[in-house]
Amino acid sequence: MVNEDAFTHMFRTYQREIDSYFLRKTRNRALAEDLTQETFARLAAKIADAADIVQKRPYLYRVAHNLFVDYVRREGRFSVTQPEDGHLETLPDHTPTPEAIYSASQQAERMQAALRRLPLRTRQVFVLTRLDGLSYNETARTLNISESSVQKHLAMATAHLMRHLNDSLTQRGAG
Repeated sequence: MVNEDAFTHMFRTYQREIDSYFLRKTRNRALAEDLTQETFARLAAKIADAADIVQKRPYLYRVAHNLFVDYVRREGRFSVTQPEDGHLETLPDHTPTPEAIYSASQQAERMQAALRRLPLRTRQVFVLTRLDGLSYNETARTLNISESSVQKHLAMATAHLMRHLNDSLTQRGAG
């Protein structure tokens, strides 16, 4: 028997979130609602006590994901088909020209040179936040500095790189 209080709490807490998950996947409101209802029905059928689930959200998403996979297998929707012959020739060719490749490599070299001219700590902050994708907080913890220092170094790096890029463009235009 399901503990109704724990189950009701899970339903009230996660029903909209799971419904949105299915709506993003299916782009069909009625189907999303059906799959959400089925997710909670499976949850009620499989567990004796929702309070026993330690990580409720991940557990519920696993049930929802498995249900969606079952639906796709059963319905055969969302399958990818091969394009008909002749359609590939009508697609535009977005392959960069040799000149564009050379120009991009030159610009990358100029940016790397500008990065090397930055003070070490400023370069580290820029690389961690902009290239490695760390948050300000993660960068601050990694480098053992404050978040405001991260912001200050990032502002300095950005200003330096923008100046370098503007100088580079001005030189190319004059040359």
